[in-house]
Amino acid sequence: MVYSNLPPILQLERRFQNYVEEREKDRNAVEALKAALVAHVAHPPSPPRSPRIPTQDYILNFIEEPLLEVVHTNVKPLVDDLRSDVEHMLRNQNTELYETLWEKLSLTLRMVEAISGRIEKGDEIGFNI
Repeated sequence: MVYSNLPPILQLERRFQNYVEEREKDRNAVEALKAALVAHVAHPPSPPRSPRIPTQDYILNFIEEPLLEVVHTNVKPLVDDLRSDVEHMLRNQNTELYETLWEKLSLTLRMVEAISGRIEKGDEIGFNI
């Protein structure tokens, strides 16, 4: 504001009046900020929302492919080894079974062949059983 037309005392009074008004505005702004700060401190912020728990389908879709990959990589060799071990065990058991039965059946087979041979000889010489 230009006060150059006024006498110096009036210029000083008007300047003082402007400073008083400016001071009052600043004081009101400071009081409003104080009230806002008190209100903010009195009401703490609400806690953040708890996270949503993903659905079972979402989790399964998310982990299915990596899980199958891991199972295929880690379990397949174990299953192949187990299969090989079972095959080997079955071959050994079959061999043992064949040997055990052959020992017992070979005697029976020899007896049947002997009896069959005698019957055939009996037919040649005329015996009928």
